[in-house]
Amino acid sequence: MAHGGAWTDEHQLYLVVMKLATRYSWRAIAALFQVRFNSAATSKDCESKFNKDLKKTKMFKVLNNFFANGEVPEEGKDEERRFLAIGLLLLGETAEEMRRR
Repeated sequence: MAHGGAWTDEHQLYLVVMKLATRYSWRAIAALFQVRFNSAATSKDCESKFNKDLKKTKMFKVLNNFFANGEVPEEGKDEERRFLAIGLLLLGETAEEMRRR
């Protein structure tokens, strides 16, 4: 991978949360990603991964539905609920003034 390794669930969740729930630019997201994951990912790597792959995932759907509509996955949808829980933890680590309202 262009960022120096395989894209893990944590990498992917981070990109989805940072794009959907914050006001950071791709350049800023890439800089934060590089520090957090000791990665060489560029803003283009992050943007391409998001647009070409992540928008098609269940992870994206769950987080987009929550951030756009407040929709929480039903009981028994453990994977989807895990995506949301981790996504909210990641969002909690971001600067409050950069979160979308």
